[in-house]
Amino acid sequence: MILGKRILSAIHLVVLAGLVGVSAMTAQTISVTGASASPASVEPGDRVTITVNLANSHPANVWNVGGTVEADITFTNIVTGTSFVLPTGVVTIAEAIEADGGAGSATFSGSVPAETTDSGTYRYSITISNLTD
Repeated sequence: MILGKRILSAIHLVVLAGLVGVSAMTAQTISVTGASASPASVEPGDRVTITVNLANSHPANVWNVGGTVEADITFTNIVTGTSFVLPTGVVTIAEAIEADGGAGSATFSGSVPAETTDSGTYRYSITISNLTD
């Protein structure tokens, strides 16, 4: 992902959150398996969309359409260490994620802050939370 002057210039996926429980009621286990950012080049204030790939490792429970998930997506400049959190809000799961290895995705969007960004390459980490069924 590229920010020009005070802009990201090649965000690379580096670290993703591991296993996260959905709810005590369903006891599903969802993990992040990958992600992609679009567009690949942005300016401060531009919107960026992160598509997070998810897997369901629970042997029986399906994560149903209409379930929700939140994500903390933190971008960190690999040279300066400057970081910012992309505000994304809650998203709804559009397609069911089947049990026992089923896969799906959630798409988060937010605006890159106009301040506190350095030009250069950024990595991002994703932690999902507050999953509902």
